Amino acid sequence: MNLQQIDHLLFGGPNLEEGSKAVQELLGIAPVTGGSHPGKGTRNELLGLSHGAYLEVIGPDPDQEVSPIWMNIDQFPTHRLFRWAAKCSDLEAIVDKAKSAGIDLGEIQSGQRQKPDGTLLKWRLTNPDVVLGDGLIPFFIDWGDAGNPTPSLPMAGEIVDFYGVHPEPEKVKAVLNVLEIEMDINKAESVELVAKFSVSNGMVDY
Repeated sequence: MNLQQIDHLLFGGPNLEEGSKAVQELLGIAPVTGGSHPGKGTRNELLGLSHGAYLEVIGPDPDQEVSPIWMNIDQFPTHRLFRWAAKCSDLEAIVDKAKSAGIDLGEIQSGQRQKPDGTLLKWRLTNPDVVLGDGLIPFFIDWGDAGNPTPSLPMAGEIVDFYGVHPEPEKVKAVLNVLEIEMDINKAESVELVAKFSVSNGMVDY
């Protein structure tokens, strides 16, 4: 995997507090408050990782009356690593490239959330509700000149590997190749994203 291509990993489930506790037990450091996603019904907590990436722990926001919850994370049986976002400085170009190969990344969207200090984070991204490769294909995000939140976050550790497993790996790899994403997809009966970290406790994976 070209780890420089990772913007962030999404670790989501039905209860943010439980998800953050699981991450703390795994990586040895507690995520910090991120903020809410207005209109999505979700909120997050974050940890910085190596290569300019970060880990987003995401769960339902009880202060929002939204149905359905974004990406249906409230329906997950437990928290799990379920999606990821790739860095991109030209969303229009990657959408056009994909479309010419018959791959639909969806419409480019804008997002925002307020940080605990009151400042507003803004970004543009391909539609994360478009799920390709059973979730192994990333959506793409552009933070503009501001950059992603990683520099302001406590560092959890270093990503040393990130890959997927899938019953039909060649089909997933074909899409990744079009999108110029360097990521290994191994053959397995299940579908899963796997991240390996080097942290203070040693090597861990999820």
